[in-house]
Amino acid sequence: LRGISPKNTKTNLAEIIKFVQKKNIPILLTGLQAPSSYGQDYQSSFNSIYPELAKEYEIFLYPFLLEGVALNAELNQSDGKHPNSKGIALISKKIAEKIKNILN
Repeated sequence: LRGISPKNTKTNLAEIIKFVQKKNIPILLTGLQAPSSYGQDYQSSFNSIYPELAKEYEIFLYPFLLEGVALNAELNQSDGKHPNSKGIALISKKIAEKIKNILN
């Protein structure tokens, strides 16, 4: 999320997905969401990338990597954007649960 065109982001992620799929490795795509400060058009275009790729390439999706962590001051660094160690622990726990479900 550095203001890169959502089209470029999607293209790059698609190339990575195709490369990994050729190796028959299961994929869990973890989505992000653009903040409203990027503008509604950018936000809408960016936020749709992950569900669209998951559907197109029939891969597993964890819709929002920062679920339960974003905007929670106790779980983020002083910049309010990046998780601290508590936030990372929560993210890791949730992702591990999703991986366990995928493998079962």
